[in-house]
Amino acid sequence: MEKKKTNKKTTKKTIARAELDKNFYSLFAIEKAVEAFKDVCSVNIGENQRDYPVILSAYDDTDIELIKDEFLNYVLGIMKEEKLT
Repeated sequence: MEKKKTNKKTTKKTIARAELDKNFYSLFAIEKAVEAFKDVCSVNIGENQRDYPVILSAYDDTDIELIKDEFLNYVLGIMKEEKLT
């Protein structure tokens, strides 16, 4: 039995989600990161009892998981700066 070849296009993931715990993450730092990343992706911040759900959406074909990782690192950097001042 011969397998059929298919020409399926692989679609790149363009949305990433993260749940940022309110007991750890600063909303101020998240909002500063949103401003810094505004040319790279759109970011929607939600809020529930426990977390700030964040949804990032890439503007182009840049790896959204990489953008998410850098966004979260940026948030942590801002929080560290806040504690130093």
